[in-house]
Amino acid sequence: MKKKVAFIYFDDLHHILHFIGVAAELSKNDNIRVDILTYSSEHKYLKHLIELLKADNINLIEVKTYKIRQWIDKIKKRKRPSPLFLTKHNKKIMKSYDFLVFTDFKTIYFNKNNKTKFIYLSHGSGDRAYGYNIPKLEEFDLLLLAGKKILNRILNEGLKNKNYKIVGYPKFDIAIVEQKNESIFKNNNKTILYNPHNSWELSSWYKNGNEILEFFYTQKEYNLIFAPHINLFNDKKYLSPKILKKKYFNAKNILMDLGSEKSSNMSYTLSADVYIGDVSSQVYEFIFKSRPCLFINSNKIEWTNDPNYLHWSLGKVLSDVSNLKNELKNIEETHQKFKQIQTELFQDTFDISNEISSSKRAANEINQFINE
Repeated sequence: MKKKVAFIYFDDLHHILHFIGVAAELSKNDNIRVDILTYSSEHKYLKHLIELLKADNINLIEVKTYKIRQWIDKIKKRKRPSPLFLTKHNKKIMKSYDFLVFTDFKTIYFNKNNKTKFIYLSHGSGDRAYGYNIPKLEEFDLLLLAGKKILNRILNEGLKNKNYKIVGYPKFDIAIVEQKNESIFKNNNKTILYNPHNSWELSSWYKNGNEILEFFYTQKEYNLIFAPHINLFNDKKYLSPKILKKKYFNAKNILMDLGSEKSSNMSYTLSADVYIGDVSSQVYEFIFKSRPCLFINSNKIEWTNDPNYLHWSLGKVLSDVSNLKNELKNIEETHQKFKQIQTELFQDTFDISNEISSSKRAANEINQFINE
């Protein structure tokens, strides 16, 4: 009898690239049934990637929610049901699987039976404390990690007696396949990516975001890609796009992307010349190719010896954005002192093999775990 494995996709599209390559590789095994459990939607991007990867063996299973809940979500213009709600009301189908693969902690809050095993495949490899929650990580039976940085930190913070494997970063596999090398702007100006996080207490947006947008609007010598965290303007707890001035959307040197698949599939992190941000793990994807980074310390964080801000060692940290013009003017010279640390920290964060893809490594580890 085939073993049943479900990849849980109850969240937003920025989770897809972290699991779809692994699911595609695992689906090649005739002894395993691979499903993606998700909410009712068109799922255009997810279906596009399944087709791109020729993963016809994957079954897309849409779990149901109550009709009154569907009505409430529609009235409130929610893109999807709450992951916690979906988990709570679909525990029976989730428990019917032998293995569940998660890319987040939010959906593990139910008492699994002894048969069902939980596998963790993280969605990003940043430094925020959120990703290193030991009690939550200990809920999983197998942890699939990107590299030594993540492993060493969770061990230092107290993880014990857990089954973990380093597999690299499956998102890179799919991002590279998807890249089309299309020009975003019709000029040869330097392109800056501004990628603020959505968290109130951590993001640079709330204190400096409009100032940064206005700077690029007035300084036409630069192009700007404004691609914040997908939830900054798309989540009920955060902001409405209506607060953004229309002139930024109409400027020829500014691209505003508040949450398309391109904001999550490395289209911008691979194409931009300079990264400006705060705490997003996307900076580690940006240094896939070593380039200049600037970090905005809007909240006056004492960050130097804080592991949650390790990535701020990849570039210059600014507490005042009023000097942004001068910083960008000298950015290539400034970058020279950070090139070596970028190389070292990238290699520590992502264990990338030239012989086998990260997606296949992760699938092989799941397959071995299934057969134990």
